[in-house]
Amino acid sequence: WLARRGFDLVEETICQAAGRWYSVMNARYAAAQHEPDGLECLCGKAEGQPGFAAYCAQQNGKLKKYRRGLPPGAEADAVDALIQELEKRSCL
Repeated sequence: WLARRGFDLVEETICQAAGRWYSVMNARYAAAQHEPDGLECLCGKAEGQPGFAAYCAQQNGKLKKYRRGLPPGAEADAVDALIQELEKRSCL
């Protein structure tokens, strides 16, 4: 949503509270819109931070639930590829 409206993600920090992972974003308006890919939307700039693998596992659970509602086709195939990528990152 932010990237499509001209915002750049300056920094992102993940944190855990009550057993759930959250993302805290610092965004700045830059006027340059772009279409983020699925991995950018799900992981942002969190890679390398403590808890990143657990954060990816949580995101992957949500993505798998979304995937169950999709009919066969290009979007479902793209989501399947994204699920596999998140599974790799969940094992970091």
